[in-house]
Amino acid sequence: MTNEQKTTCTLKRQNAKASNEITGGRENGSNCKKDIELEITKYLRMLSIPASVNGYKYLKQAIILYMDGKTSLKNEVYPKIAEENHVNVSL
Repeated sequence: MTNEQKTTCTLKRQNAKASNEITGGRENGSNCKKDIELEITKYLRMLSIPASVNGYKYLKQAIILYMDGKTSLKNEVYPKIAEENHVNVSL
């Protein structure tokens, strides 16, 4: 196994662990996405990041995409968030 493959496996395990901690080990159900969004909101509030901050919605989307295994900001996360919000990516 190459170092790149080991790194990818490690990242996937970390994502699965973080996702499991936030969802409480629940299986993916119809309310799972809402539960995750509520947990992310809770943690952002704990960090004193108010919803009124510019980019708050984008930050939440980026966290969700990261948890779904998207790890490249430039190639995966930014374009997906831009697409969902009908804006252009400017890198």
